[in-house]
Amino acid sequence: MLRLKQKIILAKKLRAISTICTILGGSVLALKIKISPYGFLILAIGSSSLFVSSWLERDASLMRYAGSLFLFVDFLGICRWVL
Repeated sequence: MLRLKQKIILAKKLRAISTICTILGGSVLALKIKISPYGFLILAIGSSSLFVSSWLERDASLMRYAGSLFLFVDFLGICRWVL
């Protein structure tokens, strides 16, 4: 079991990963290049890391937001464009 200080550090790192992935994934999608559909995979990584971060911090509203974003937007994009 992670101690409180370790949870806080991990949550901050996950939020940073989420920010980077969201900017990168959105940019790849907006460029409309050959690999643009894979931007949804990058966005899914960002959404899932935000979900885990909010779970570690016990932030229920952010957890619902990240979970719904992943399930509805990222999952549909992956199914439609990647698979």
